[in-house]
Amino acid sequence: MISDVNMPVKAGIDVLVEGQNVSPSTKYILLSARMEVYREEIEAHGAKTLDKPFDIDALLDAIKASLPPQTQQK
Repeated sequence: MISDVNMPVKAGIDVLVEGQNVSPSTKYILLSARMEVYREEIEAHGAKTLDKPFDIDALLDAIKASLPPQTQQK
């Protein structure tokens, strides 16, 4: 699951916590332009973080790192 941290209806951290309750094995990547405010809390929940702006290679690397080893491509 890839989500921004700041959204109008529900915060990304709330999506993370609620999602982990429903599907604990789902991997999360949260994005923010102010990640310094949120990083510690997000990472405490085992999610990956990306600072905005980010380049596509950083996003792809985060996605690949979240995949089970047998599905990762070199």
